[in-house]
Amino acid sequence: MIQGFFSNLQQEFHKNTKNFAIKIFLTSIFLGLSIWWQNTLSIFTDISALNIPVGDIMFFIIPKYNLSLIYFLGMWILFPLGIGYTIYKIPEKIPFIIFSFALFFFIRGICISSTYIGIPPDHITPHLEININIFSVVQFFRNDLFFSGHTGIPFLISLFFWSFTLFRNIFIIISIIMAFTVLSMRIHYSIDIIGAYFITYGIFKMSLVLYAKIEKFLKI
Repeated sequence: MIQGFFSNLQQEFHKNTKNFAIKIFLTSIFLGLSIWWQNTLSIFTDISALNIPVGDIMFFIIPKYNLSLIYFLGMWILFPLGIGYTIYKIPEKIPFIIFSFALFFFIRGICISSTYIGIPPDHITPHLEININIFSVVQFFRNDLFFSGHTGIPFLISLFFWSFTLFRNIFIIISIIMAFTVLSMRIHYSIDIIGAYFITYGIFKMSLVLYAKIEKFLKI
């Protein structure tokens, strides 16, 4: 599988080495800036005094559980594997995939900083104890609520895989599982979940249009 990925990637570079490399370079810069932008605004919302918790009818329906294992499994194993397998299956789409994730984080940063809702007071902070707490270095933003990244990221991956029925359905299921997880741990509201599906789909469609226009403008 790994050998096949690098073989496919090498073929893409050979087709149009300069342009393909430039696309990856530029979209990677955009991705790095977008992640910085999102995290900076997440820190801002955490220290804001305006964050007030609200009620949610789903908290009366979904019982509260500590699902930290699933939370971190999605973040550090399933999501990277999904992204990796996506670029393995469609290596020619790597620049577009990077661009789409960059736009996802950029828009999520705007949404986070525009919606001052506080995390529920009875939330469960994700944590795992494995010999040493290897996740203690992971920063947990408390009020970066709207919209849910844990729900949106696997759904975005499913959109990349839309023509591959099996993997599309797998990542839709993962997205639903992650939605249940963050609701059960009370670290997201139901509106964060519902909004994630609509906004992520919009981001994907926006990426298709913007990426094509940027390619045409830069002539790469």
